[in-house]
Amino acid sequence: MNKFNQLAVSIKGVGGNNTVDNLPDVSGTNVVNSVINISLTLVGIVAVGMIIYAGFKYLTANGDASQAKKATQMLTYSIAGLIVVIASYAIVAFVVNQVK
Repeated sequence: MNKFNQLAVSIKGVGGNNTVDNLPDVSGTNVVNSVINISLTLVGIVAVGMIIYAGFKYLTANGDASQAKKATQMLTYSIAGLIVVIASYAIVAFVVNQVK
């Protein structure tokens, strides 16, 4: 018996059912699902940050119509981006559930 098998046997004896066969599932589907979820989360955080920044720009426009218009456009595009992120998250969740 090599050292790795001895370690697995000793772990099984100490902790119960912890063997080499009980490793977490790292299949391609799980990895792709994790990467997509992380990227959508990051994009959602950026979209919320842009909404906050657009609100700040709108508040600090000081009555300047062109600055207020730019801030309004930024806010509109940020909200549209957030809607796209939420819709893509829903589509990905649906597709992954159908594949499983």
